[in-house]
Amino acid sequence: MLNIDVFSLEAGERVLLQGPSGSGKSSLLSAISGVVDLPKSTVKVVGQDMGALTPQARDRFRANHIGMIFQGFNLIPWMTAEENVCLPLKFSKRRKAQLNKPAEQVAQGLMAALGLPEPLWQRCSSAQLSVGQQQRVAVARALMGAPELILADEPTSALDELAKHSFLDVMMAQVAKTGASLLMVSHDTTLAPHFDRVVQLSDINKFPQREAE
Repeated sequence: MLNIDVFSLEAGERVLLQGPSGSGKSSLLSAISGVVDLPKSTVKVVGQDMGALTPQARDRFRANHIGMIFQGFNLIPWMTAEENVCLPLKFSKRRKAQLNKPAEQVAQGLMAALGLPEPLWQRCSSAQLSVGQQQRVAVARALMGAPELILADEPTSALDELAKHSFLDVMMAQVAKTGASLLMVSHDTTLAPHFDRVVQLSDINKFPQREAE
């Protein structure tokens, strides 16, 4: 459960939200992204009161303005990497309008910058990719069309120590290029140097916390 008086994220800021399993980190992401119903005037994203929107309007707003990086990646298994990266454009005219090149070229540029080799872009379904490769596809998909806010739920949890820091360096560079704000949740304290600011959920959440699972 959450009981937070104030929490804000500046434009272009990269914030790491930390807390143990079960502390409400994912619940906060769900609230910010409008996945759950909210009272009016409790959450605003790029000036929009999420609680004032219908569920359908929240879905449209999320598609237009928020890039999601899920812990389980949530790729479409039978689609290629390129098809997965381009998927947000099917649901958002705004993000499609942000492109200054054909969608396939933008997707390929993102995947190349994130270290995905060209043979994988169109020849392999996402189910055939390694965990690390799927992770990079998920980041490229979130960045496609330059949404203002990127929300990331434990995206490095499946990586070893060396790989996760290398991956974060690449991800941060791409986020900076789009000018997006980034809110990432994790229990991993070693990730802090990659971010502008680290927030402990226990410092902002007044609701009594249960023990970590």
